[in-house]
Amino acid sequence: MHNIVKHSHATKVSVSIALHGNEMEMWIEDNGAGIPNEIRFKFTNGIESMRNRIKTIGGLLTIETAEGMGTRVIARVNIA
Repeated sequence: MHNIVKHSHATKVSVSIALHGNEMEMWIEDNGAGIPNEIRFKFTNGIESMRNRIKTIGGLLTIETAEGMGTRVIARVNIA
């Protein structure tokens, strides 16, 4: 959420959590500037830190973004 406020210039943010069997899925979406390619495809502390924290608990983090089209971060974790 901090990075959305700091970098995205979004006017809307949505957080959703759902259970699918033994999997919990959390979506965070904004309508901001998106993550530029030069940042998305190189090592960045914030993105890598999120991935590592989810991986530590056996989950998967996916980031969908396009410049000028917002960002969607999806975290999936097995809760069984």
